[in-house]
Amino acid sequence: MGDNIFNYILEITGQDNRIHSDVNGKTVPYMEFKETNYFSTLGEAVESLLLTDIRKFERQSGETDNDRYYEHAAIRKIEDKESLLEIIRFSFEDTPEGIPAAGIYMRFCDSTTEKFEQLANYDLSGFSAYYPTSSFLQLASYTYDKGFKIYVDEDLTDRINNLDSYEQSLIYDDVWSFKVGITRNRIDLPSLQEICNYHYPSLQEAFVHLLDTEITDMDRDIAEGLNKKSWIKDAHLRERGTIKLVELIAVRDAASGETVAEPGIHLKFHTSIADIEGESGIGLAQLGNYGQDNKYLLVANYYKDFSKLLPHPGYLSLLASVNAEKTLRQPQGEQVPYQLRITWVSTQNLNGSINYPQQQVTQIACTSFEEALFSMKKLGERSFDERRAFDLRSPFYVKQADIIDAENNTTVISKFHVGEDNKQIPSGIYIKVNEGYVSVEMLKLLRTHIGEDIQSETAQFLFTKGETPQYSSYDKPKQTHRSQRTRIPPDSKGLSL
Repeated sequence: MGDNIFNYILEITGQDNRIHSDVNGKTVPYMEFKETNYFSTLGEAVESLLLTDIRKFERQSGETDNDRYYEHAAIRKIEDKESLLEIIRFSFEDTPEGIPAAGIYMRFCDSTTEKFEQLANYDLSGFSAYYPTSSFLQLASYTYDKGFKIYVDEDLTDRINNLDSYEQSLIYDDVWSFKVGITRNRIDLPSLQEICNYHYPSLQEAFVHLLDTEITDMDRDIAEGLNKKSWIKDAHLRERGTIKLVELIAVRDAASGETVAEPGIHLKFHTSIADIEGESGIGLAQLGNYGQDNKYLLVANYYKDFSKLLPHPGYLSLLASVNAEKTLRQPQGEQVPYQLRITWVSTQNLNGSINYPQQQVTQIACTSFEEALFSMKKLGERSFDERRAFDLRSPFYVKQADIIDAENNTTVISKFHVGEDNKQIPSGIYIKVNEGYVSVEMLKLLRTHIGEDIQSETAQFLFTKGETPQYSSYDKPKQTHRSQRTRIPPDSKGLSL
């Protein structure tokens, strides 16, 4: 996901006084939070800190009553535990003689203001309390004038106004333009919320990060069943200074208020899908409901009683396309009885900024044969049609999908498309079944999970002995002559489509 572009972290901890119930619904005075912000340059981390309302570091300011209170903030290198900079407070009690003056300060750890400016390539000389050789820089002062008051340094106020409008003359080094925000609620510590913000210069990098989100963590019950310590409450991508562009959402039922075609994990777009594809260079035609819904694209399905999530095959292929480091295999040591193996072949490189492979194989681990059929069902007829894939600007189409008996490494069922240009057999979707696995139960499952999605006039069932041949990206499937193959009509063996 490009984590290696980040060099600095801004960490902020405190209390969110806007939230009065924990993740279990228990009433609490506030929710504790830990916010971690990732930046490529030190200057960007400093800017982000200066853009926060500095008054929220003081409880008595009145700014925190119905908002956030910042207990602590520090900037450090991503590989170090020691801080480079932190925010501290001096109360009137801390400085009875007025030296240093009561207020809110930046403290430069093991450094001076001048040395930190050189390290960060960031000018702080405009502050009224600026002393190059000091290890402290006052950002706001406390006074008692008919009550407690905070006076923010004018230079800081001016910086906030300018930085908030993103004047390029005040931006240092690489400019971040897109932010991916991930908010996690802790299961083991229900009154703690963890927020991570990742700042990227390009939409492509940010979008890949969002796509790479751990989708099984999007549903609390599923995350808890997997013994996760937290679940993702919010995952979104926004452009700097604007509303959300796209977010990941988990939808179980209509109570969510989302008008999705089916329950599952979806990408929800707050702008045109075509605009996101165009600017990011990432085609999304492999995702569920593409071309049918202009707001929601399916990423993963709930299985049966909402006990688990099954990634949409097109989503796995998309990850493999844009993220070479993504591992799609089952973790070592975890044995599963079946796999859905999908062979994707490139139509042509429709997005010049992405180097698509000519062929790739994705594997989905399945705990049962029925689960494998469920995932195969999500590979709709259009996924197998190269012409339709090209028309939809999808970089890949499915050459073949196989359900594999993992223990014996044997193909149980294969699904593939034969085009109209094939002169040997009729065009359509073919389901090839290994006769060694045929049973009444299998035929019932085929009817439930495959038959309802295939039109009767295009459904062809072939029953073969032994393994189904594997096809390369360059060869047409070896077809069996009409005289040698047996077509299973819809009313045979209790199978009706």
